[in-house]
Amino acid sequence: TTVVGTSMQPPTTASPTVSSELQPTTVVGTSIQPMSSKKAASLFSNVLLAVQHSHFHAIEVTGAYRSLFWDIIYLAPKSKRIPEFAKHGLAVDECNKWEPDLGVWDFRAWPCLGLVLSHLTGEKPITPPPSWDKFLRQDGRSLLTGVLYLQSDFFIAPSFGATFDFSKLWLLNMTCARKGDPALDLKAWNWGGNGGPPQRPIRDEALQRLRLIPAFAHLDIDMYCRCWVDLFFLPKSVWSAWSLAVETLGKFRLMNEVGIPLAWQAMNLTGDASFSIQNSNTPCWGRSQTTATPTDIMQNVCGHRVDLLDQSSRKAVKQLWAAFTPTSRGG
Repeated sequence: TTVVGTSMQPPTTASPTVSSELQPTTVVGTSIQPMSSKKAASLFSNVLLAVQHSHFHAIEVTGAYRSLFWDIIYLAPKSKRIPEFAKHGLAVDECNKWEPDLGVWDFRAWPCLGLVLSHLTGEKPITPPPSWDKFLRQDGRSLLTGVLYLQSDFFIAPSFGATFDFSKLWLLNMTCARKGDPALDLKAWNWGGNGGPPQRPIRDEALQRLRLIPAFAHLDIDMYCRCWVDLFFLPKSVWSAWSLAVETLGKFRLMNEVGIPLAWQAMNLTGDASFSIQNSNTPCWGRSQTTATPTDIMQNVCGHRVDLLDQSSRKAVKQLWAAFTPTSRGG
């Protein structure tokens, strides 16, 4: 399939409808196309993989991805076996600077990513250096082209990303609507249930705080955007804008489904020409609350979610990678 980049321009006040440029595409499954190990290895060789909320048992699967990417960092893992990550030479940040997560609500990993990226670029080095820094690959940091953020139970195949434009932000889908649009249900923005704080008032307060930052001063207070946030790609050209936005947003108790789209809205105001959305024509199976069968896994290049406690599901993901020869790793 072809990934098409679209400019993320908010609709004008005269058009209170969902932006046609931000209409979500239908996410459907597709048969995996064969790809040589050499070609697959070149896709993400300069891309960092940031894995969110991993249990230790998940490294049996996510560890296979390490041969495809420049390296992996685990953010806010759910595992209580944190020392085991280090014993296996894996970089992990517990992201304890932020509020504890609440069930499936992520308050930590996405703002934590901003701190990691600022450290890697040298814009805001963490002092003293974090413990993960010695485990993360040292060579090639200046050559990084982007970061792929992945929920730990989101599966990918080696050929995933074959149609990417790595100069553009990539996400699964995103929709935006302004106040007054009949399609916009503001009550839904409270994200009731799960015992968490109502999100809309927190989101609105956080937006006003963002507007105090010159780069984000023109952020549209009446625009509400939402998307599937379990997987996205940030090219290096937008790392500074991402880090600036989430540094502020992370101070609020915003769950990932609310905070991440708001960060993207803010990033769009920085004037970076690379900020156009590949609003996913790359098909990933499922949705946020679906569970893939082994057959689903074998027939798709990506999808959510895979039950990593299920032996047959783990086996299916490993079979996806069985024909992929790991690259030699420097550093």
